[in-house]
Formats: sequence, C-alpha cells, structure tokens
Amino acid sequence: MSWLNDATVTTAADKEQAVIDQSKAEARQYLTSTDWYVIRANEPDGKPIPADVLFARVEARAKL
Repeated sequence: MSWLNDATVTTAADKEQAVIDQSKAEARQYLTSTDWYVIRANEPDGKPIPADVLFARVEARAKL
C-alpha cells in the first residue's frame, strides 16, 4: 500500500499532548505579556499589581 507511506498516525495521546502544549504556550504568553506589572510593582514608586492580573498570573503558572 504505497499510498500509506506518507500517512501520519495521530493517537488520542498525541492529541491530548497537543492540547496540553497549547495550554502551556498560552500560559507562558500571558505571563510574558503581564511581566511589566511585576516590574512596575517592584520599582521604588511602583503601583500595585491589579488583583485580576495577580489571580490570572497564578492560574497561568498553575498550567506550567
């Protein structure tokens, strides 16, 4: 069956891993995009990080 030579088999475990990998990538991206809040908060005259951002960052770290 030469038409199967280029076939790729995707298992349920492969699909599950892809979902996990995507979730981790999104979590990393969120953390990266909100790092400036942490930097700003650590400045001598820094403003506090909004509660919703803090909560979302905790949730994102839990996915990693």
